[in-house]
Order: sequence, then C-alpha cells, then structure tokens
Amino acid sequence: RSIGADPATGRQLGTDDTDRSAAVVLDLETGEEMAAYRSIVRPEEFGLDLADLGRYFNMATIAVERTGDGGSVILTLVNDCRYTAIYKHRDWWKRERKVVEFEGFPTTTKTRPIAVNFLNAFVCEHPELVWDEQFIDEALVFVRDEKGIPKASGNNHDDTVSARWIAHAARRLLLGWWDPITAKREEYLEAGRIVNISSAGTAAVS
Repeated sequence: RSIGADPATGRQLGTDDTDRSAAVVLDLETGEEMAAYRSIVRPEEFGLDLADLGRYFNMATIAVERTGDGGSVILTLVNDCRYTAIYKHRDWWKRERKVVEFEGFPTTTKTRPIAVNFLNAFVCEHPELVWDEQFIDEALVFVRDEKGIPKASGNNHDDTVSARWIAHAARRLLLGWWDPITAKREEYLEAGRIVNISSAGTAAVS
C-alpha cells in the first residue's frame, strides 16, 4: 500500500475556515483507493493517526508532504511511533554534487506539476477506482488560477487533492515507474491532452 498525507498548514482547531489534514491509502498494484482520512487535528495527532492507518494496512509506505507542519508529522512518525515505512525522496543536491535522500515528499515547482499530472492521468484512465466523494467534490473546484496553476478556487479546499497527488507520485516511485533524479520538469497538462504516462514517468501528449 501507498499512503499520501497532506498536513494542514493552519494551527486553528474547531473552525470551518481552517485546512484539514488529509490522507489516502492506495493499493500499490492497481492504484485503487482503499481508505481516506480527513480531519482537523494537530500535526502530532495526525502523525499518530497515520501510524495507526499504516499499520492497519500492513505497514503501508507513508509519504508526508514536507512543507509547513509536515516536519512535525514526520518526527512524530519516526520518534514517537517508531514507524519505519516512511517514503524517502531522492533528489540532486547541487551544492555537494551528489544524490541525497530525505523523508517526506517535497512539493516544489519541479515535483508538483509531475505529481498533479500523475493524479490527472489516473483519474482520467481509472475513474472506477476512485471512491472518495469528498475528493470528487474538491476536484470539481480544483481549477487553474490566472497564472495557469491548478489550485482550489475561491475559499474552497484542496486537502484531499493534495494527498492524492502525493500518494500517486509515491506509488510510481515505489513501483519504479518514476525517478525524480532523471525526470525533467514538466508543465501542467490539460486532462484531454494526456494520452499515457510511460514507465519512465514522462507524459505523452497528443
């Protein structure tokens, strides 16, 4: 199993205006959604819940978004939960001229377009494997802003969308279908232009 986790960026609890921490469990072989999580909890509590979720699904690999409170979630998983199946991202460290490996998924201008395209392609090709109605609701308001960058419109949330692009990126890496070191930076593609994602992780467009 592969779990994608998007920690909430806000610290407020109990209001309708704050982000939710979200996670999704994917079957590693098929990509089918096995479970979904969305709640307003502190980062440390989110880490505890993720550990329980991962253990329930046979020590699933957990990929946590690193920015914001992601570091606190990862520390909770490692130190408090002693959870060992944590996604490690490989990247090129230009300063030291070597490949480094670190826990968590980095959402950057390089990785985000690729991960969003992975999710886009999967939803287009296998809608029958998507079960979470909350994700469908958020996906319907996940649009391009004035700069062409996909994001939630208005005051809507994209927590479950973020958790899924992380999960699908982690799944492809675990299956050996994507190498962050060799993959070139990709731009966001429209759903109608995506034909296939090759085993090397490069989008083929019409």
